[in-house]
Amino acid sequence: MQVGNTVIGGKYVPIQTMIKNPVIDIDTTLRKIENLVAKKIFEATGRRGPDYEIISCPTCGRTNGDIHLMVQSIKSHLAGKILNRQIKIAVMGCVVNGPGEAEHADLGVACGKGKSMLFKHGKRIKIINNEDVINELFLLLEEYTGLQDTPVIQ
Repeated sequence: MQVGNTVIGGKYVPIQTMIKNPVIDIDTTLRKIENLVAKKIFEATGRRGPDYEIISCPTCGRTNGDIHLMVQSIKSHLAGKILNRQIKIAVMGCVVNGPGEAEHADLGVACGKGKSMLFKHGKRIKIINNEDVINELFLLLEEYTGLQDTPVIQ
């Protein structure tokens, strides 16, 4: 008895076939959930910190760039991703306090008028245009953390 059809990849596939050969790999999905739950338990009990920490300035009259937008963009970019190492990111709005905060972070940015400085372990690595800050930070994050969409399950 055929229950019905559905479209997968432009082809009609009987639902019975889908039940026998599910599209979702349940074992892998359950392992991903177990890993996430275990990680959250370790974080809640203080045995492991969060994957990332963002330090941002409170903003003042010297602020250049939209710090709130940068922080939200970084959080959105990292949401649901697995990092191979923990990271501290400094997002600063000026070149007065930015370099000092960046010294204590793994990666950082200090925004200036038209240009911004990128930092890695407190060292200046690049001067870029302000409109390129978010994309350049994403590239650094991916390089530094081995950013992945899904966890590596062994």
